[in-house]
Amino acid sequence: MRFVVQRINHAWWWMAVLQCLMVGGIAQAQVETNIVLNEVMANGNSYSDYVEIYNKSTSPINIGGWFISSIVPPNNNATNTYFLPSGFVLGGKSFIVVWLDGNTNIPYHGSFGLKGTKGDLIYLYQGPTNSALLRDSLTFGIQIPDVPLGRYPDGGNNWTVGPATPGTLNRVSALAPVSNLRINEWMAKTTNNGGDDWLELYNLSNAPVALDGLVLTVTAGLTNRAIPARSFIDGNGYIQFNCTGYKTTLDANECDFKLVLSGATIRLFDTNRATLIDSVTFGPQTNEVSQGRLPDGGTNILFFVTATKTNATPGASNFEDFTNLVVSELLAHTDPPIQDAVKFYNVTTVATNISGWWLSNRKDTPKKFRIPANTVVAAGGYVVFYEWQFDPDHTGNTPSFRFNAAHGDDVYLFSADSKSNLTGLILHENFGSSENGVSFGRHIKSSGAKDFMPMSKLCLGSTITVADPATPYYSNLFVQGLGVANAYPKIGPLVISEIMYHPPNILSGTNYVDNDLDEYLVLRNITMTNVPLYEVDSFQTNNNGTTFTVTNSWLISNAVTYAFPCGAVVMATSSVIVVNFDPVTNTTQLAAFRTKYNLSTNIPIYGQYKGKLANSMATIELYKPDPTQTYPHPDAGYSPFVMVEKIKYLDSLPWPTNRADGGGYSLHRLSLTGYSNDSTNWFTAEPRVGPPDCLPRIVVPPVTTHAALSSNVTLTATADGTGPITYQWLFNGTLLTGRTNSSMTITNAQLTHNGNYSVVMSNILGVTTNSVATLLAAGVPKLYPPNPPTNGVLSATVGMVSGRSYVILESYNLMLWFTNSIITNAPVQTNISMRMTNQSRFFCIQLLP
Repeated sequence: MRFVVQRINHAWWWMAVLQCLMVGGIAQAQVETNIVLNEVMANGNSYSDYVEIYNKSTSPINIGGWFISSIVPPNNNATNTYFLPSGFVLGGKSFIVVWLDGNTNIPYHGSFGLKGTKGDLIYLYQGPTNSALLRDSLTFGIQIPDVPLGRYPDGGNNWTVGPATPGTLNRVSALAPVSNLRINEWMAKTTNNGGDDWLELYNLSNAPVALDGLVLTVTAGLTNRAIPARSFIDGNGYIQFNCTGYKTTLDANECDFKLVLSGATIRLFDTNRATLIDSVTFGPQTNEVSQGRLPDGGTNILFFVTATKTNATPGASNFEDFTNLVVSELLAHTDPPIQDAVKFYNVTTVATNISGWWLSNRKDTPKKFRIPANTVVAAGGYVVFYEWQFDPDHTGNTPSFRFNAAHGDDVYLFSADSKSNLTGLILHENFGSSENGVSFGRHIKSSGAKDFMPMSKLCLGSTITVADPATPYYSNLFVQGLGVANAYPKIGPLVISEIMYHPPNILSGTNYVDNDLDEYLVLRNITMTNVPLYEVDSFQTNNNGTTFTVTNSWLISNAVTYAFPCGAVVMATSSVIVVNFDPVTNTTQLAAFRTKYNLSTNIPIYGQYKGKLANSMATIELYKPDPTQTYPHPDAGYSPFVMVEKIKYLDSLPWPTNRADGGGYSLHRLSLTGYSNDSTNWFTAEPRVGPPDCLPRIVVPPVTTHAALSSNVTLTATADGTGPITYQWLFNGTLLTGRTNSSMTITNAQLTHNGNYSVVMSNILGVTTNSVATLLAAGVPKLYPPNPPTNGVLSATVGMVSGRSYVILESYNLMLWFTNSIITNAPVQTNISMRMTNQSRFFCIQLLP
C-alpha cells in the first residue's frame, strides 16, 4: 500500500548504524538506510508541493514521530515542519506522501511550502525534536514547474527529474545537452532606479536540460559562482536570473555580477569553465528597456523592446501573444482529395489585417509561408490556408512545409512589417497525432477554458471529405472552403464512463492509509459494434520488400499508464474495468474487488496500470493506435497513437465533490456522447459499472440524412440508463403513431417526408429528448441540353427540387472545376446562361445539403 506526502526535492544521505530496537513489535535495525526521501515537488503549479518518503526494505517500519523540515535545527513550534503521526507504520517497499498545501485538517498535509524557483532544502529527521537524528536530506536549485525531483530507481543514489508520481514508482525524463541553451534577453538598469539587472536563459530543446555547475559571467576571469546543483530548465523553457552582484548568500536564480548600461558581453560556460556554450555582446543600453533575440534563441536577429519595462518578457518568450485571432481548426492527416489546412478565427469585433505575416510550423524558422497581400479577417470571420499554398512544391522542405500528422506538430503565425521583418507578435497552437481526415478544433468548455481536440467533422467550409473520390474535381472543391463554425468534439467509439479515484482509506493499525487497490476506471463502448483494443499492422520500412508485422494496443496514459493485451475486445454497448492490480496473478484481490463492487464474472477486468489516480487532481488520456507508417513515408515503421479522450478531474469545484473524495462515491459520466473534459458532464454516485440509475442517456443519436426520392430511409436512436426504456418518434414536433422502437424506417421517401425528426426516450425516472435530425429527400437535379446561342450567349434549363440549394460548376477540361453560381431556395426549374468563348465549356449541377 502507498501513502501520500507532499513533495520534496533532492536529498543528501547520512549513513548510520543503529542498534536493533523493537518498536510496536517491528524491527528498527538500520532504519536510516531504509527510510529515505524519494520524490520532491518544489515548484508545484497544477500540483501542490509534496515530499515522498520511501521504505526501501521489504519489512514494515514504524516511523511514527519522524518529521520533515526545511530548517535546521528543528523545533516543536516551527511552521515549516511536519510530524508523522505517532505509531505510523510504513510498509515494505511502500511510500508516504506529505502534501505541503496548508490543508492541515487532513492527514499527511503540512503547512509550509518549498522555494522551487530560488532553490531550497528539505530534511528528514527521526524524532523527537529534543533528540532528533538527521536521517536524510536534499538540497536543490531551480526547479521546473510541476516536475519533481526523484530518486531513480526508487531509493537509489541518483536524483533526476521526471513526471510526477506521488505514492508510486518514479519515472525519469530524458535530458537534452547543454548546447541547447541560449542567453535570450537581458536588461541593464541604473543603480538608483531600484530593482536588479537581469538576464534570461532559453532552452531550444523540447527536453529538460540540467544546469548544474554551469557558469554565467561578464568577466574574463571565470571566477563567478556556478549554478547550484540539481537545477533544471524545462524543454522550450525560460529562466530569469537576477544580476544582484556579490552577496554572502545567493539564491539559485541570482548572479554574483551586475550588468552595465554602457554594454558588456554575457557568457555561459560549461562546468569545466572553458567550453563556451553561448555568448552575447551588447552595446549601450536604454535604462529599463530590455534587449533580446527574435525569434527566441535566434542567432542573427536582435531587437529592443520599444516601450516601457512592462513590455519586457523575463522568464517568457520574447514574442508577445497575438490575441485578435485564434487557431480554430487544423487538419494534418490527409489523403486526396483533401489536404493539410489551418483555419483562423477572429475573436474581436474589428477586422484584422494579417497581410505579409508569416505562417510556419517551427518557432525557430518563422519565415516559411508569407500571408498574401490584402488578407483581412473580418470581425467574427475566418480565413483558411491550404497545403497548396504553404507547400507549393509538394516537398515539405523549407521554406515549404506540411504538418506532421504521425508525431503531432505546431502551427505559428508571426507578425511582420511591409519589409517582412518580424515585429514580435505570435499566435501558436500545437496538436498530437491525428487520424486520416479528422481535424483538431477549438472547443470552449462550460468554464470558458479552451481545449484543442479531434472534431466530429471537418468545418473548413467544404462538404468534401477523405471518403470522396481522389480526383482533381473534388480536390478543387475542397480548397474552396472559407471556414465555418466548429462542430462538436469527436466522441467514441470508447469513452471513460466512470472514475473511482479515491476509494475510502483503509484502517491499518491506528492509521488510515491510502487505498489504491480499489481504484478503477470504466471504459464503455458507445457503439453497436464490437471494438478491438488492438490492431495488427503489416508494413515496410525500406524498398527491399521486407514486410514486418506489429501489434499495437489501445493505451491509457498520463496519470496512469496501461496497454491493453492483444485479443482484448469491448463488446457493443458494454464496459470493461481497468484496475491498479494484476487480475491474472492476484486472484485473491480480484475476488475481493468483484465482491466489493458486486460485479458479475462476465465483466472483463484488466490491469495492472502503472501509477495512481491522485486523490486531488489527475489527467487521464485514452489513445488508440493509428496504422503504422510504411515505406516510402519518412516515418516508416512508426506507429502513431491518436487521442480519443482526455479528462482532467479535480477534487474541488467546479467538479462534483459529493462523497467522491474518499467518501465511497465515484465520478459518473452524465452523457456518454457528451464531451469528457468538462465538469458539467460528470456527477457523483455510488460505484456502478456502466451508467448508474438515471434518465435515459443518448448513446447513438439519429443523424441528418440525405436520401433519393422513393428510397427507404432508417433513422436510429440508442439510449442507456435505468431500464426499461421506451421510445416515441416525432415528425416536426407531432407524435408518429406506432413509431415506438429505437429505429424507424420511412418507406418510399417523398418530398412530404422531408422535415425534422426527434425521439423521446423515457423510463421510470423521466424523459429525455434527442437533438433534431433532418431528412432531406430529393430527386437528382437535371441539366437540359443547351438552347441555340443567341447574340453570343449560350443558355440552358436546369430542373431542380423546389426549396433546395444547388451549386452550378463549370470547367474547361473536366479536371479543374469552378463555381458558376449558387442557387438557394430553388424554383422547380431555372435558366443559366454564359457568354460563348473559343474554348469548350462543361457544366454540372450539384445538390447542396
